[in-house]
Amino acid sequence: MEKTEQKDLKKNIRMAQRGSGEAFGALYAAYAPELYRFALWYMKDEDDAADAVQEACLLAFRNLKSLKNAAAFKSWFFKILSNTCKTALSKRNRLSVVSLDDEKTAYDAAYFDDTSDADALLSLLSDLDRQIVTMAVLGGFTSKEIAEHLGLKSGTVRSRLSRALAFLKRNLTEEEVLAI
Repeated sequence: MEKTEQKDLKKNIRMAQRGSGEAFGALYAAYAPELYRFALWYMKDEDDAADAVQEACLLAFRNLKSLKNAAAFKSWFFKILSNTCKTALSKRNRLSVVSLDDEKTAYDAAYFDDTSDADALLSLLSDLDRQIVTMAVLGGFTSKEIAEHLGLKSGTVRSRLSRALAFLKRNLTEEEVLAI
């Protein structure tokens, strides 16, 4: 990030921490496409992704005063979004009711309805590995940034990311890899 961008970021954060919606809007606008893409990948539904981003924005604005390091804004915001997505999925899965007459099981309905084989494979990753992959691939975070936000060591993040990507590569067809 260039010095002028860092200066603008710090200025907008200070103003937003004082309650400026316009300054927070500028902060949000800088990351909106990445936030939505991350949420869409995580939630697998456009409406749910938009809701998650909106909820994360509200939480970020309300809690911006707790941000101590302006340089960590992007990763802080993505952490809020990640937690929002995780909570929404948990609620959605708890609220899913499958009729006893339905031929599909709850597991089928939750994980394989209208999804590609690639999505099914991604769902086989642990929550932690899926979060590491999404933060690295979609969020563009470094292993150090991911480690800081997940409370892990950088080496652990790198090895988990490497193993998860190798698993996906072994199990995806070329077309599915290109679609991701």
